[in-house]
Amino acid sequence: IVGASGGGAGLLVQGTDTARVRFGAAAAERRGSWGQVEVVEGVLPDALQLDYLTMEHGGGKGAAMLEFGASTLRFTDLRLEHCQGAGLGGRYRGRIDSPGQTVLVHDCDQSIFIAAHTLTDLSDLTLDLADNVLDGVPDDSIHVTARNAEQAVVSESGVWRNFGVPYIVEESILLRGTAVLPADVHIEGGTELRFATGKSLLVGTGDGEGALILDDAADNPVYFGPADAAIAGAWKGIRLGGLASAERTVLDGFTLEYAGGGVPGALWIQDIDLTVRNGTIRHTDPDACAVNVDRADPAGIDVVIEDSVGGGICSDD
Repeated sequence: IVGASGGGAGLLVQGTDTARVRFGAAAAERRGSWGQVEVVEGVLPDALQLDYLTMEHGGGKGAAMLEFGASTLRFTDLRLEHCQGAGLGGRYRGRIDSPGQTVLVHDCDQSIFIAAHTLTDLSDLTLDLADNVLDGVPDDSIHVTARNAEQAVVSESGVWRNFGVPYIVEESILLRGTAVLPADVHIEGGTELRFATGKSLLVGTGDGEGALILDDAADNPVYFGPADAAIAGAWKGIRLGGLASAERTVLDGFTLEYAGGGVPGALWIQDIDLTVRNGTIRHTDPDACAVNVDRADPAGIDVVIEDSVGGGICSDD
């Protein structure tokens, strides 16, 4: 444990490409043979640097073999293998600052879980996620969590990369910045986001500005769908409120399905006029419209709607 009880601490691992540092089991080499490296509050500035570190056969305590929060993780060529739980876990106020570096997670129960505000930190990394399996079910996904909060708040701009594996969104995500520093999130084409039951993606619905940008996805759409059963209304969908930027928001190329649970529309737009195109919305909750527009002009919405018995594009005008 690094930084327990708020005391000043650090962990500097100084391996090289020819002489790696290894944290492993003293006895039987199996998943969970030992515990974890957990980084908590009290880490000194620039005192968490893991260079050429291999960790294996751990995870016997905690949710991840390497778990960090309230600190900035820096590393070079980090390898996490043969572990119980996740290989890498990021909690509240944890950040990653290692542009151009690689994280390898192989043969664990789960690859990565990460707080939503850290997703933009991943954009500068290479992720090598393979052979992660729990109870016979492969799980190379990136799990997005707020760790016991009702919503995961993203308060800065950045890119959510397409790493070729799904993002499993376990709590609703709110893009909420400020007028000076808005939360504008660009999601790369082909990215797949799967939401837990009853969760949603909220843009500008709180007390801060944000924008959702899908601008390179017409030929490679972003996918929004359920993490669990493919049932109409399994999750709520995407909601853009009055503080979502009409100028910066771009919805061009997406598939949205099995949403609309407990809300008026799978895509719910309030108080802003948007252009929406190259989208497909299908299998919407029978009590919801595919698109619901409140106090705004729906003229710019041109999407394909399939299996939406609750209605297509609904407007209060």
